[in-house]
Order: sequence, then C-alpha cells, then structure tokens
Amino acid sequence: MNSEYELFCERAKTRLAKHQIHTAVQNRIRELLRQEFPDNPSVAEVFGVEGGRNDLIYYDQQGRRAVFELFCSTSQVPQDLRLLELVDAHWKIAILLDREIRPELADTYFHKKPQAFPFLWLSQVMMLSKEADCRQKLRSLLTTEPNHAPSTPAVVQNVRNPSVRS
Repeated sequence: MNSEYELFCERAKTRLAKHQIHTAVQNRIRELLRQEFPDNPSVAEVFGVEGGRNDLIYYDQQGRRAVFELFCSTSQVPQDLRLLELVDAHWKIAILLDREIRPELADTYFHKKPQAFPFLWLSQVMMLSKEADCRQKLRSLLTTEPNHAPSTPAVVQNVRNPSVRS
C-alpha cells in the first residue's frame, strides 16, 4: 500500500504533466490563508513586476503584501527568482517541489540563491496531514516583521489652509 506521501508525489507529478499544478497550489494557499486570515484577500496570477506575474499575492489589513512564487521547473528557477527579487512586497515566499518529485529543482534554487527566501515544500501546502503545520508557518511568517521593505514610498500630501497667512 502506498503511503500518503507517495500518493501525494504521484498526484503532484500527474498535475505537473497536465499543467494543473499552479492552479491547485494557488487554490490551496488561498484556502489556507483564508482560514488563518479570513479578512485578508489574496489574488492569483497578478502582474507584480513588469513583464511577469507572481503566482499569488496576499494583502493584509495594514496594506502590506506577501508574494508567493511556485518553483516547478529547474530551467525556470532564474526567472522565478527574478520575479521574487523584483516584486515590491513585504514578504516574499517560495514554494518548492519536494526533492522526491524533482530533486534537481531544490539544488538549483539553493545554488542560485544561497540566502534563499522563506519557503514551503509543496507537500506542506498540499497534504491534509500537514495542514496544521503549514497554517502555523504561514501565521508565523505573515505576523512577524516583514522580510523585505517595499521601495515604493508612502504618498504624503501637505495641505495648507489658504485663509491662514504664514
């Protein structure tokens, strides 16, 4: 009999082959975020940087953003890392395929970015038995100080009363 993890790996490989993995992960992350932060929206496939889309952007009530990027293809690691590096967000989080699914992907990711972004393994996100741990990690990541400071300055408007002379 196959273990839960082996069944997860088989399903993940099937979704990869059918190009359904991004949608499945986006839906799952959105559900986990909705459970942890019911008042905060998240949006899939958003143009976060010029020329590229981030897989998911989460917004909190204080105007801060978290960006999630799914790493599925070894050849796309440089481009996906660039999307994370360039996006203007408070938290930048990678989701990596487990080594048992595509061993070279994690190696390439950590080789290209030794000081890696916080990350989740795909199994943490998708396996029901790991849901509590994943939700706790998301809660921890998204309630601590942001790991990036957005470069977009706050807009400040000075208002002067014309009837008061200086």
